Amino acid sequence: MCALTLGHDELFVDIEATDPKALSSSIGRQLRDGAIRFPFIYSRDLYDLFADLFEEEKDYLSSEETMRLLQAIPCGVFQYGRYIIGPSGLTEAQSGRALRFSKRVPAFHCSDPVCRDLHSVVFSTGHNAEINSQQHKLVRYLESLETPEADWTGLAMELNNLSETHFGDHWIAPMVTLLGDCLGLEELRTLIAELGDSQPIGERPELLEMAPWHSDQTIAAALDKLVLAGEIVVPEGEVRAPISTGHLRSGAYRLQPQLGSQGVRFVSGDPGLPTLRQRELIRKLYLSGNDDDRHELD
Repeated sequence: MCALTLGHDELFVDIEATDPKALSSSIGRQLRDGAIRFPFIYSRDLYDLFADLFEEEKDYLSSEETMRLLQAIPCGVFQYGRYIIGPSGLTEAQSGRALRFSKRVPAFHCSDPVCRDLHSVVFSTGHNAEINSQQHKLVRYLESLETPEADWTGLAMELNNLSETHFGDHWIAPMVTLLGDCLGLEELRTLIAELGDSQPIGERPELLEMAPWHSDQTIAAALDKLVLAGEIVVPEGEVRAPISTGHLRSGAYRLQPQLGSQGVRFVSGDPGLPTLRQRELIRKLYLSGNDDDRHELD
């Protein structure tokens, strides 16, 4: 309960007395045992299974339907700060990122022949879970308190320096979506080997779980190198973009990683971003230097 509601006027959790290793070990064990489940949303696994299990379009799955689907697909790969969720449980990486799960996941195309959108379905948890029957009591109690509620979420965002990354024009947190949706299995093995694992084994979920151990910049640089060397072949004019995870964009500019014959690029749905990027480039090249640089620009 305290994990879901961190505090009111005071924190409910004693930070100094908390044992993060014990917590991560417990969560990791529950992930491996299947007590905690995350869906594998990359590539076609969920899309194909949804088509096999449900003949009609659905906006919402019951808890029973959700479990049927979750039990038939691999464990998903997500990341919260430095903690990676994957088939092996919970591991801690050197690079932090935000790759969060949402209960609303893209799952099907509708019957409208002119609609190209990948429509979402909402997962649900069991209504008989004990915490669901108790949480409203905490809510009622907190609402009855006279002391004002503190902005603990805002403090956490400030400590994480979220604004700097949120408004960065090259914040590339969803690189894993590019690997999961746009690389073949052998291409993914080649990339993981380039990142340092000499003998990458396993299928797509296990390989994707290895990738977040490295920074997004390192992953992008390795992918650029392999494409330009011809070890991953992307024909001229081909642009690979995430489909199943196309909704996982980053930052204020909603950046999405794409792969072409020249390597990785980060595309925004905002038509004004290219102009902003060009202005920033000119500023760095000429306007932050000496008078000779500014004279050259003139």
